[in-house]
Amino acid sequence: MVEGTLRIFSSNQSGKEVTTCFCTKHKTTTSYKSFIRQEPSEFAIQTIENAQLLTITSGDIEKLYQENEAWSIIGRRLMEREYLVMEGYAVMLNRESAKEKYKKMIQDMPGIIQVAKIEDLASYLGVTRRTLTRIREEILHER
Repeated sequence: MVEGTLRIFSSNQSGKEVTTCFCTKHKTTTSYKSFIRQEPSEFAIQTIENAQLLTITSGDIEKLYQENEAWSIIGRRLMEREYLVMEGYAVMLNRESAKEKYKKMIQDMPGIIQVAKIEDLASYLGVTRRTLTRIREEILHER
């Protein structure tokens, strides 16, 4: 992505949207499962501010991989980086307190609280809107 911010989300069994990722400037995103298997994704991607995207089809990426080994290395490194991000997110959700998750989010994505809805931030952190509001107030009073 050249500019902007994306929100990646899916719906749970009760139809509630659950944000699993925010993709910011100069980052890549895709549903790797969908990309690899060539099937519809379980995730939706939404722009949450004006965005400029660069896109590539799976056919074109395969062609690049075949034509030049450097592209295969780049593709592998991008997938490895995405795996590390996903694993880090899973660890954060399961090990850190709500306050620690919020602080890590604003450290890693400082502009996200200006562009994302509080409901989306809360679902990304695995907390309720009420809990996130309380955490934000606590942090404000710490300063």
